[in-house]
Amino acid sequence: MAAPALSCRLSLLLLLLSLAIPQAPTSVNGLSISSPGRDRRGGRTLEGHGCLTDSPTRRIFTAYTSNISCFYNSRANVSCVWSHDEGLQATTCYLHSRQPWREVVFPTKQWNHTCELQPVKPGSWACNLVLGHSPEAQKLTVVDVMKLTVMCSEGGKWRRMMTQDIKPFDYIRLVPPHSLQVVHIETHRCNITWTVSQVSHYIQNDVEFEARTRSAGHSWEDAPVLTVRLNQRWISLENLAPGTEYELQVRAKPQLGSHEVWSHWSQPLAFRTVPAETSAMLLFLLPVLLTPFPVVKEMAAHKKTFSEAESLESRNSTVASSDTEWNITGSLGL
Repeated sequence: MAAPALSCRLSLLLLLLSLAIPQAPTSVNGLSISSPGRDRRGGRTLEGHGCLTDSPTRRIFTAYTSNISCFYNSRANVSCVWSHDEGLQATTCYLHSRQPWREVVFPTKQWNHTCELQPVKPGSWACNLVLGHSPEAQKLTVVDVMKLTVMCSEGGKWRRMMTQDIKPFDYIRLVPPHSLQVVHIETHRCNITWTVSQVSHYIQNDVEFEARTRSAGHSWEDAPVLTVRLNQRWISLENLAPGTEYELQVRAKPQLGSHEVWSHWSQPLAFRTVPAETSAMLLFLLPVLLTPFPVVKEMAAHKKTFSEAESLESRNSTVASSDTEWNITGSLGL
């Protein structure tokens, strides 16, 4: 009889010990989530991004996913999109950035930046961290690390939604090329140039481009993509149809970083090739158009001299005719 009693007491002791020892936090989807407990009102509480789901047989813990993706334009702007699958009742959400090691080394400078997240679609918010007053200011180096934190206000209280470290130069997306310009155009050829801005000196010699062109009635999705040589900011289009309207777009990408991403396509540039008949007329007029101005001026001077000589000869002829008529009249006694 003693053995069963001792076994019961040992079982009871083990049960009490299991209740007294706190449960360790659990990591779900990369988030540190503590096990549920009870609040002062007897309700269950949960730290982290998750909830309890009731089931007829058990209570299941489900984690919410929350992530942020950011791209740096290599100068003074970091654009971020935050995704969260929980049904938020927040009135306002902000994205905060810090650079802890710079705060230690240069404590008198401002290294914290904030932007208000704006909804772009259900479960997704976006904003731009502006790091300087000038868009061309170089605010980060290739070794900088930023600590990002998303904070949301719910029911008058601020809630930290997530924190993540990023290395901006590993996630570069440049500003789209702009100022596209036709510099030469013919019946079947066209030369176009463009400009890129807000490009860091760290990567200015390592930027590649792609272009695409389409004619009327064709979609951009069907347009072939043309590869441009590294750091070449112009393209020569050939085998074009005479007198035809075209559009061209360009995009850029740096050859730096572990996550290379193309910029958005530029605004389209519209142009029209020279019609065939116009081209023939230009070939006819080309010798005249290419005649140097001094030669034209000299020809004009010779023409003026020739005209003056003709005018003087005409006046002399008139005077001689008049004298002859006077002599004839005098001799006749008229």
